[in-house]
Amino acid sequence: MGYSTLRIPLLFIIIALSIPTGSAIYAWDGIPVEPVIVGEMNGEVLFFGTYGLDAPPIDLRFNLPSKPVFARIYAGVWGGTEQYTGWADITVNNIQKARFQLEGERDRNRDVYAASHGSYWIAYDGTDLLRSGQNLVSVSTSRGETGNRLDGRVYGVIVIAGVEDPASGRVQYWIAEGNENLHGEGWAGTNPTWKDSSTTVFEGADLNGLKEAELFITLIASNAGQPDYLLINRHDLGIEGSDGTRDIGNERSFSATGKEGIPSRYMDAERFDVTGYVRGVNEITFERGRDLDFDGQIATTGSLIEGEDYIHPVLAVLTLKKDAGHTLPDLAVTAVKTTNAYAGETATVTADISNYGGLPDGPVKIIFSADGKQFAEETVTLSYDGQVSVSVPWKPASGTIALSVTAEVAGDRNPDNNEMVRTITVGTPPDLAVMIHNPVRSGAGTAVPAEASPVPAVLGIAAIFFALLLFRFRSGEMIAGVLVAALVISSLGVMIPVASADGGYVAYDLPVTIRNNGGSDAPAFEVTVYLDGERAAVMRVAEGIPAGGQHQVAIPIYTTPGRHTVRVVADERNILKERNIADNSMEMTYVFS
Repeated sequence: MGYSTLRIPLLFIIIALSIPTGSAIYAWDGIPVEPVIVGEMNGEVLFFGTYGLDAPPIDLRFNLPSKPVFARIYAGVWGGTEQYTGWADITVNNIQKARFQLEGERDRNRDVYAASHGSYWIAYDGTDLLRSGQNLVSVSTSRGETGNRLDGRVYGVIVIAGVEDPASGRVQYWIAEGNENLHGEGWAGTNPTWKDSSTTVFEGADLNGLKEAELFITLIASNAGQPDYLLINRHDLGIEGSDGTRDIGNERSFSATGKEGIPSRYMDAERFDVTGYVRGVNEITFERGRDLDFDGQIATTGSLIEGEDYIHPVLAVLTLKKDAGHTLPDLAVTAVKTTNAYAGETATVTADISNYGGLPDGPVKIIFSADGKQFAEETVTLSYDGQVSVSVPWKPASGTIALSVTAEVAGDRNPDNNEMVRTITVGTPPDLAVMIHNPVRSGAGTAVPAEASPVPAVLGIAAIFFALLLFRFRSGEMIAGVLVAALVISSLGVMIPVASADGGYVAYDLPVTIRNNGGSDAPAFEVTVYLDGERAAVMRVAEGIPAGGQHQVAIPIYTTPGRHTVRVVADERNILKERNIADNSMEMTYVFS
């Protein structure tokens, strides 16, 4: 075969290998359930819903005593697989219709929490769409449409609305949404992973005058007959069975406290009285199961069923009902983040502000300072959703700087959390460098030695460019041969076959060190682990890494004994501006035993 015949397919392969992998909001392991609405008012937080997987259209009718001051509309949709795509429509009061494209593993819709094999949790702001009196929320999907492959059945439709009512007393509230994917090792592809629990944190609780505390949660993809657990501040909720297990997600909503409940296929909504358990900071923990026989696994079949194969926490709402009275604001600076904070450049400083109390009487002043010297001031107006982000430009000097943000408001009931100070280093851009250490078999403590030094991908790339330079000076056969060799060299790390010792999967810990060799702090980023070319784990370094510092972590992986190639990449999506990205990844081959 001559060069003219090979040129097009070979160049296509070269281009395909060089295209960076895209990213999306979709996350296989799930999206944390985190607060989106917080605050306090004289009034009530009301819940309405349909519960259980069913074919669309799904209608939810309900009445509100007054127009809500905040409202969230939720719909869960089953896709079938992460490859199938389609759409979902939410129509409110036959007037406003919103269409949400459901794109599976390519999903980028900010209002859609997409996880696992096509489980969607849609979140929609209904504050301005709902009204006093009767309301109707309708959900339809592309199910049944010609050419559609999306399953499109709806887990359920839920509406949460806050309404003012001075006669009801005060209510402090937290609404958290997301789509966690808690799953066992048999549900994650060729290189199984597992995720046994997740925790949602509600800060800023004021217990003065507390009369009652209630927790409302929603799970999708639940399975009857497989235990799972819910805790608040480490206290188990729900009824314990005769075998010592609890089953919150039993496909029967509002039954976890001993009531009969209602059938709700593949979905569960539950309400719990948690008055005796709440404190200033409250942790809500979802567990897919527990290792009751201490064999290192959560069994989902057999004589002792210990947990769910998979389950998705998507909603958690905490409400504290109190005596009637005047509500006071409680502002808190919950995060201070920087972007592009490098010497000689204009940075952006973003402050996240939460108001755990009542509405302030007027605008709130947000003050930004560096080493005690104010460089910006913004004024914002808070609403009943209680959360706002404020961004300002900043031209930093080089060196170590104490960056502070202060929220000022009259009558704040807890001024201790009104300021946050972050010490940052400003210099040359950050430079992340990855170092993989020998894996350790979990429980054994024995390190797995490297089989051989990694083959640098740069050799293959260099060979490709060398071949391209020969286009005008050498025969087609020689060029084709060099190109093929280059492609083989550059892809060795993902072509090594697996040689399993006994066919069984084993848990290992992969120690990884990530250094920041740059002159500025690196903000938050993700670390991606590949096993034999397939994504095996993603870990977020939420706190970033300071200049000259390092982050060490043991990443759990689950694979068969035998030869495997491990590749670790820091900031694969190239979100950070770095001085050098050549050392952001490392690849090693090990014979796991």
